[in-house]
Amino acid sequence: MRKPTQCIALLALLSGICLGKTVSEQTQARNLTAFTRLWGYVRHWYPADEAQDIDWDRFAVHGSRLVSTAGDDRELQTRLLELFRPLVPELQLYGRRAPVLVPSDPVPGRAKAFWQYSGYENTGEASVYISIRTNRPQKVRNYPDYDFSWSTLMPRLTPFAGPEPRLRATFRIRQPEGDSLATYVYAGFRGNVIEDSLSGESWSVKSYELTSQGDDQEPFWLGMSNFHSLQFDDLNVEQWADGAWQSVFRADFEDDIPGGLPRGFNLNFLPNRGARGNKVELAVEDSPEGRLLAIRKSPPEQEFTLGLIDRIFDEELPWGELLDKPLVRGLNCRFPMVLQCDAERTYPVCDTTALNALRSELARIEIDDRSDHNVWLAGIIKYWTELQFFFPCFEYGYLDWEAELPKTLAACLRAKDWQEYKLVLRRLMCKTEDGHAYLTDKSNNGARPPFNAILLDGKWIVSKALGDPPAIPAGSEVLAMNGKPFAKLMREAWPAYYSSNPETTALRLFHSQLSPYPDSVATFAFRTPDKKRLELSLPFAKYESWRWLTQNDKVVDHGDGILYLNLNLLSDDELAEAMPKILAAKGLILDLRYYPSVSYGFLRQFLTSPDSLGYTYIKRYIRPNEELPRHHEDAPTWGLQPAEPHISARVVALCSRESQSYCESCLAVLQHNHLATLVGQPTVGANGNVVLTPLPGKMNAYWTGMLVRNADHSRFFTRGIQPDILVRRTLQDYVQGRDPELAKALELLRAGM
Repeated sequence: MRKPTQCIALLALLSGICLGKTVSEQTQARNLTAFTRLWGYVRHWYPADEAQDIDWDRFAVHGSRLVSTAGDDRELQTRLLELFRPLVPELQLYGRRAPVLVPSDPVPGRAKAFWQYSGYENTGEASVYISIRTNRPQKVRNYPDYDFSWSTLMPRLTPFAGPEPRLRATFRIRQPEGDSLATYVYAGFRGNVIEDSLSGESWSVKSYELTSQGDDQEPFWLGMSNFHSLQFDDLNVEQWADGAWQSVFRADFEDDIPGGLPRGFNLNFLPNRGARGNKVELAVEDSPEGRLLAIRKSPPEQEFTLGLIDRIFDEELPWGELLDKPLVRGLNCRFPMVLQCDAERTYPVCDTTALNALRSELARIEIDDRSDHNVWLAGIIKYWTELQFFFPCFEYGYLDWEAELPKTLAACLRAKDWQEYKLVLRRLMCKTEDGHAYLTDKSNNGARPPFNAILLDGKWIVSKALGDPPAIPAGSEVLAMNGKPFAKLMREAWPAYYSSNPETTALRLFHSQLSPYPDSVATFAFRTPDKKRLELSLPFAKYESWRWLTQNDKVVDHGDGILYLNLNLLSDDELAEAMPKILAAKGLILDLRYYPSVSYGFLRQFLTSPDSLGYTYIKRYIRPNEELPRHHEDAPTWGLQPAEPHISARVVALCSRESQSYCESCLAVLQHNHLATLVGQPTVGANGNVVLTPLPGKMNAYWTGMLVRNADHSRFFTRGIQPDILVRRTLQDYVQGRDPELAKALELLRAGM
């Protein structure tokens, strides 16, 4: 028979086990997978006003903390509803059988609010990408270092029919309160832009006629810039039809609500020109003369300008459309993707008490606490979700991104510190094979040793070393770093720093994997080309990346009328200064083996006919993972026109597996228009404007938001531009300091002459 004290102790132990029951890593990852998917669906596809005022990063931290320890699906469902119901009153979570949903008819006079995406824009800054909720105001981030006020008004006109339209816009405008600034007024329509000015306190009547210049994607708009305060009234837009001017839009603001935005306009958005309002406030106001539109420069501390756009393209969701998606096996979510809205708000209205309680809970979260596992999880959740919906290259089917989510969440749960978490995140990023995939962390020192190493024939070889003379002979093999086998270190780092393709990774890995190195010195062991062992303690410093890839010279005369231009280093002013030599040259070598520092307008001087190359496309969405039909996908990307003075020299352009993005665009124009012979290696295969995703913990993740293809629509991603003449570097090229691409270019030009 057991003693009473032993029985009591056993019961206490069993009770503790039951109450403090641990949840397996697999269950935690499953719970977090369900939360991540619901977080993403609500964050990106539920259009309620209340959902826009939530700090979604903190919500990801809070939700991770709440749901990860759910013991079963019933508990998980309860916790998810507790989390999301304050934001999504009509949210339904269900198992095998969906509950009945009674649809409600829209109230007459209310508009549709739903999400439209042309690419993905997540910072409120001007971008080629636009993410909006239809018919809802939107915050536009002001440029902190740009004090110029700028505002646009775009009347919502019905589509034009018939021949090329001609418009006339008439309105009144003035500067009250003795505004001394020289204000500019603009009117634009289909490529035709008129610029005017305004001064004085008296009302000015402006009238502009605009005839289409062929850009049928640009709507009619009015713009104002450089002001403290303006008053605007009595707009009348007319179209020339049947031999007379016929009014198609009027606005005197008498029926608008004082203090609100004017109806019938898109405000502070010019999507076709990539322009947004800056440091401006718009509001309808009463005056002794009646209601009018007040346009004022916002206070310097104001972070956002308010904009409004009804839609960015014609496709729309029907009333009553639901998002109905699985979260994990056995648990599904459903909520409306279209909400009713008026000038004041979206409907249904959320529970204010529950919403305020949620906001209070989120306000207590330290979003940049790098010791908090849930902050790490929030970073995975945010990054994975944005790419799940908006990374354009998943169409190539090379990766099961869905399957990566639970594996990555589980790895994050196992991470012991911030550095391990960053490795988990980097490994996920590298699975995308995106050459733009990059993670910045201000805690990284950014310093490098005074040499570069690349993978060549299975060995890590010094491609270039700095110093006069260099302490390390080029062509030396790197054997060890701080006593550890160097090849092993690089093998271990490879999955966390993979970039686009193996060749580019081999060129970048050495410097990339040193980014978090905490010290200012390291000891390296080398085997020199003459088989001697060399061991050096080398200080770290910050070096420009071009030093490892191109020569230091900007312009070199190679004789025989051949001129070398290092476009990676030349500025526009330096290029203009060298123009007499360029025009006199018989042969030009354009070095594009890294990243140009000159503007692309330089290419116009090589053209004899307009550039027709169209290679970029921004995907459009109104539903998750369902791309809308593509329109205008072959429209010229840059559409460069020939310019004088014309450069008539024969051209060879040098390219490499480090030629990326803007550099690839320049090379594509040269190749497509038969302006140059390309010599070197294929390029990176990473082009298109990047998206910046700010992550909890004060890090930024970058990724490609635009689909870039070859001119024939074949795959460009990770494959890059193929040179006309392939040149491979050998070990002896590095040992002897030879530049085989440059040598081949000189050979071609001299043979051609």
